[in-house]
Amino acid sequence: MTIKVEKSKVLQSISQMETIRSKLKNVEASIGNVDAGIDAQSAAMDYMRRRLADIRDDLGDQIRKFAAMEDGLERALEYYFGCENRITGNGEASEKALDLNSGSGILGDISGFFSGIVEWLEDLFVEWGWLESDREKELKKDRAMASSIASMLTQERYSEEYWKKAGYEEREQILTELYNELNEIMGIHVEEILFKDIEDEPGYITYGYLSHWTGNDQTHMTMTLNKKILQDPDGYRQAIDTLCHEMRHGYQHSVVENPDNYIVSEEMANAWRNNFNDYKTTEDDGYDAYRNQIVESDARNFAFKVLAYMENMPDRSQLE
Repeated sequence: MTIKVEKSKVLQSISQMETIRSKLKNVEASIGNVDAGIDAQSAAMDYMRRRLADIRDDLGDQIRKFAAMEDGLERALEYYFGCENRITGNGEASEKALDLNSGSGILGDISGFFSGIVEWLEDLFVEWGWLESDREKELKKDRAMASSIASMLTQERYSEEYWKKAGYEEREQILTELYNELNEIMGIHVEEILFKDIEDEPGYITYGYLSHWTGNDQTHMTMTLNKKILQDPDGYRQAIDTLCHEMRHGYQHSVVENPDNYIVSEEMANAWRNNFNDYKTTEDDGYDAYRNQIVESDARNFAFKVLAYMENMPDRSQLE
């Protein structure tokens, strides 16, 4: 059997793939800029923002596939020409045909080369969804959590109709009950939910925030929601969005501290850790820097998923 590999042509293909991947990343960044420019306060734009998030996710998948293919081709070249050099004793790859039937005692080298190809193919299969990667397991877990929360919101007590009829104190009770349920579903321990008057900042409203600190060698988390949401009969969607968003931050912190306890890829856990170590605030870094950092975009996307799933759930009358 004879194999011929022309290194220059493979390198040219890798370069072309890198160019395509770079263009895809530019499109992804442009979509992010459009998303950042959409009015974050407008409920009417929620659908568009969710669709943009879905498109960015799809683009991200394609970018990772191109990166995997580039990496795989580079690894294949490295294995091939490394093997050839050891067989021929040449210092440089010759780009000549490699004869596997030469009887030169090269089975170990050939075995190593082809095991590298198999590893590369396995990586590609993972990236293309033929095998389940850590990232795919993570996304599946996220979808399951979002779906469980959305399903819970189909209960009459947690519905928008019930919210409109309820008074302030009962809305506090409803959100407290939901907060306890989210702790359970997400496998985290945000110790307390607080309701406070949060002063508006010029140009934006803070609907809530998560506090995270260490004391007595233990990590603590509490969540604070703006009373303004609870005072609004039409504030249901904002309340659910904020609750899910801030509890997702609790999930991110929990993953960073105990990654083995959660189904999250090492890549994502490290990205969250790095972000928390260099967290951007609106006051110090500007709104765009705050909004576009990974822990914030992830928390927004998770809350969007919950609301999108909730909208697509059957009517309660159909569930009875």
